[in-house]
Amino acid sequence: MITSFDTARSDIALLSDLPFSTIFVDEAHKIKNPSSKITLAFHQFTCEVRFGLTGTAIQNAYEELFTLLDWTNKGRVGSLKEWREKVSKPLAVGQSARATEVERARGKVSVL
Repeated sequence: MITSFDTARSDIALLSDLPFSTIFVDEAHKIKNPSSKITLAFHQFTCEVRFGLTGTAIQNAYEELFTLLDWTNKGRVGSLKEWREKVSKPLAVGQSARATEVERARGKVSVL
């Protein structure tokens, strides 16, 4: 089946019960806002494998990447709180002009 974002969002009650084995989403950056209706709808699909294709995984905040990774690999990147503490914050601090050598190093290596 091929559908649009708007159709998937508006017809999620009908589509979410279909037995998909794999879902491919082109322009996956459209589901990087964790509270958007489109993202919430796409989380309702039950399937074995999810792929997201995008050229802009991060545009405004590292949490956008979390949302995409969490959708494609549910639960494997931890919670949003863990992501912020272990990835977003070290990256932001490490990239600051005032960062110490230790902070820069932590910003290069994040462990979940």
